[in-house]
Amino acid sequence: MKANLTRLFNDCGFSILKDAPFVGAVELGALARDQNLTTRNNISLADLASTVLHRYLPKDPSIRVSTDWDNPELPPAQIQYAVLDIYTCWVIHESLINRPAGHPVTHATLGGTPVKILSQDRSSPVAYGFIAPDRPAKFGGVNVTQSRVIVNITVVKVAAYLVHAELVQSRVETPLSSFGPDVPFSLLCHTKDLQTCVSE
Repeated sequence: MKANLTRLFNDCGFSILKDAPFVGAVELGALARDQNLTTRNNISLADLASTVLHRYLPKDPSIRVSTDWDNPELPPAQIQYAVLDIYTCWVIHESLINRPAGHPVTHATLGGTPVKILSQDRSSPVAYGFIAPDRPAKFGGVNVTQSRVIVNITVVKVAAYLVHAELVQSRVETPLSSFGPDVPFSLLCHTKDLQTCVSE
């Protein structure tokens, strides 16, 4: 990550006036944001590990800020910490570049296209389904507009996810679980909350 290379460049006593800067940095946070896995570029490695890999990356402050890092020979705890950081960066990078890219959904997205509904922070999918082939003027008493589409839900991942109040007839935020224990069921969604995907 670019910030790490900049810190390393400065800590090693290099000078921007006489030394070539390190090149080839990859911003993992930016990659994750481009894939709608996070809302910001400057996300920590531990948070990226949680978001992308669904794994916990230990960040013991007593090791992270230890003066042992100044030693010519690092103790085992520092070596383990550094190796785990490097390995985690590599696995996140591989996961992001090999992940099937999703695309935004618009009113022109064809019926039958597989989609996922994203959580409010856009970090993870809460449900999967297909764009409905029919586009009525209203669905459940609510207008179907250019920025709203009907999705036939086939998989619910987060039953407690609250569907926006303006998308349901009651005008009250409603959990996905309220639409029935069985799938499939149809749901009106904002296109901004959807992304195309490989069928689940």
